Amino acid sequence: MSTENLEQKIRKMTIWFSFLFIFYLAIAFIFLGKYPYYIYDFNYEKAYEILKDSLTLLAAFLAPVAAFILFSDWRVNHRLVNNEADVLGILKDLETSLEQIRTESTNFLSNSHFGFYDGALKNYDNWTSKNLNNLGQLNSRVLFSRKSFKNTDFHDKCIELISKQNKLVIQIILLVQTYTDIKTCEADPAQEATIPGLMLQKLRAHEKFSDLMMDYSLNFEADKNAINSLASEHRI
Repeated sequence: MSTENLEQKIRKMTIWFSFLFIFYLAIAFIFLGKYPYYIYDFNYEKAYEILKDSLTLLAAFLAPVAAFILFSDWRVNHRLVNNEADVLGILKDLETSLEQIRTESTNFLSNSHFGFYDGALKNYDNWTSKNLNNLGQLNSRVLFSRKSFKNTDFHDKCIELISKQNKLVIQIILLVQTYTDIKTCEADPAQEATIPGLMLQKLRAHEKFSDLMMDYSLNFEADKNAINSLASEHRI
């Protein structure tokens, strides 16, 4: 955020130019005046010339300085508006992603306990591939946006939450592959010997997924509140 608004800049500029105007008048009267001052006969014509010259000089300096301040303020405001839109866009997409992944992960955990319907594993395989791609794009977008900000707390928190979602999705991919391998082996008597190893792999993957899911769910509201709070710092 800008440390000074336009009104403060104009006020400061007015003070400085008023000081310079008075200083110029004082110097001019000192050099053009006659001594001793207490018997000096005030010359209105000279005073008018000095005043006119000082105003001309003041205007010559004031015009470019005022133009520079106005342009700088417009540029700062334009950047702040763009940054606000960028942050709010990222916030919206991240909140949507957080909700979707929580819902699908909860459904997957439930289905893994009660059994998958026909075609469910294929659907989860497609879903995980799509979400990994979406999360990768969102992460790249956050990293690119981060370069335009001095305060990067919002972006750092977003990167943290995207990483948390990635871990969940990757764990679902491992479980889907394990369930698929088990089904394949159960249908092929020649591969029955590999089933115990796959069952152990499934158990371990399930334990890790459950831990990740518990952490994700317990911190879900706190994480959403955190990114909303950090995003509000960039609202104009």
